[in-house]
Amino acid sequence: MEKINNVDLSQLVEESAEKLVAEKRNKAASLVKQELQRIEQLKIDIKKIDKDRKNKQDKLDKAQAKMDKIKNGDWSVLAEPKENQGN
Repeated sequence: MEKINNVDLSQLVEESAEKLVAEKRNKAASLVKQELQRIEQLKIDIKKIDKDRKNKQDKLDKAQAKMDKIKNGDWSVLAEPKENQGN
């Protein structure tokens, strides 16, 4: 390999390495940021799902309570409330 005048190969290599490291750091930071945003969205989704599950469990518990009353002979739970009769 011939020597090229006025070219400092070690400086070029060092500058290139610094640029590559900076690019990789930026890419890694971007990936971390994306994953943190994804985690936050998953937390929101989990809260929403948990709230929905709780509402459904409450409805199930109420229905089970009505069924238990009917089994015990209390048929009054089948009568609709007065505010729903006008519909």
